[in-house]
Amino acid sequence: MKTHHVFRLVKQSGIYALGNIAIKVSGLLLAPFLLDTTYLSLAEYGQLGVLLIFAQLSIQMGGLGLGTGLLKYVGKEDLADPNNFSAFTAFVASIGTAIALYIAYWASSEYLSSLLLGNALKASVLNYLGLYVGFKIIGGIPMMLLRIQERAGVYAATIILEMTALFVTIYFFLVVEQSGIEGIILSYAIASGLSVSIVVVAVILRVKRKFDASLIKILVRYGIPLVFVGLAGIILNAGDRFILKAITSDEEVGMYEWAARMSGVLNLFVVQSFQLAFTVIGLKALGKGDGAFHRRVFRHYVVWSGWAALGISILSYELTLLLNGFGASEHYLRSTQLVFPLSIGILIYGLFVVINNILYATSKTSLMSRNVILSALCNVGLNLVLIPQWGAGGAAIATVLSYAILLGLTWRSSQRELTIEYSWHNLVKVLVLVSILYTLSQLVVYLEFSQLHSVRILILLLYPAFVILFRIYRTDEIKLGLNYVTDFIKRGSIIG
Repeated sequence: MKTHHVFRLVKQSGIYALGNIAIKVSGLLLAPFLLDTTYLSLAEYGQLGVLLIFAQLSIQMGGLGLGTGLLKYVGKEDLADPNNFSAFTAFVASIGTAIALYIAYWASSEYLSSLLLGNALKASVLNYLGLYVGFKIIGGIPMMLLRIQERAGVYAATIILEMTALFVTIYFFLVVEQSGIEGIILSYAIASGLSVSIVVVAVILRVKRKFDASLIKILVRYGIPLVFVGLAGIILNAGDRFILKAITSDEEVGMYEWAARMSGVLNLFVVQSFQLAFTVIGLKALGKGDGAFHRRVFRHYVVWSGWAALGISILSYELTLLLNGFGASEHYLRSTQLVFPLSIGILIYGLFVVINNILYATSKTSLMSRNVILSALCNVGLNLVLIPQWGAGGAAIATVLSYAILLGLTWRSSQRELTIEYSWHNLVKVLVLVSILYTLSQLVVYLEFSQLHSVRILILLLYPAFVILFRIYRTDEIKLGLNYVTDFIKRGSIIG
């Protein structure tokens, strides 16, 4: 059994996670100020969420798929060819699209401010947002190259630098200067500009610097369908904020935004760190004929992400309660009930990442677009039906159902390209297990046990025992896995 791919995946996912830890640590340190109505009102917190989602949509569209287009060369020799100038060509093209998009932001800043913030006088916020979007589009090319080159350490260091700058600048503009949303968005622009400067020096100066316009068509043809995948993915993950804003209120959006940020811990630490490493390593494994790698990863991901989803859902209440003691509004305590369904949705999305890699490998990006767009349309429809009845809770339910639809569509498409027997029965077992344990943890809160926190932690720690009891993992498999890890460490592969 080929295990070197698995160990590379674990190693690189761990390194990528360091960057994501920086994102969450900076967010956690800033949370007492962001959630304190002295500095940012409930309505402004909801508006901030809408602005950042709008920025994500702009980055996806403005990037034209140039960065993801480079994935076309993964697992092939083309990218190593000294006559291949695709990386530099994509970089130069991204500068052009970033400038064009910033001009569009500047020209329509008053209209966008009125649309997104309800106040045309805050046009400067949109100018800063345009800068942030432009820097992110330009930085997307060297960041993708770092992934392809498996330079996870440099990638993580860049993220850590950006998050450090973001924390310092937000604290200054929000707390010291008390400039509200304007200061926060300016901070995002400054931090992203700093990280772009560093990563361009670290990456772009090392590639063949020649612009080949003919390559743009090749990159865009492969990458444009992935732009729609990204857009639809954002709608799946965050589009419900716009519908919530339209149907309910900014305060309701703010509550949902905090729950999404807490469940986003799973997305950052597990799914995104995993995806950053897995997409490239998985493509290389498929290029060598190792299709079983995806089956093994699917199974292990189900088990460990299930535990992470349970932990985040249980501990979110304690974290919010702690922040409440530092000045955060009690309004956000209601958000914790939404964390569990949102975390399950993210767990399902991670499974989509595994299966979707088959479509990357077979260049079926048009199928990927179709699957994600259909799921996004279902998400919009479900939100329109469920939000009027249950508000933010309806949005959370719509998220879970939409990700399940996406997973089903992607599995069906991928099986036509490469048949892999995934362990669906283990997924069902894990979902049942985490649902039961989470319900018990909520019952403890409702009954107001004297040792509330200790009992909830104990419930969380019961998960590994039930994994063995339900035969999701067998004891002999655990021993075999430990032996592989021991041998791997002895060979010095972890630091090699």
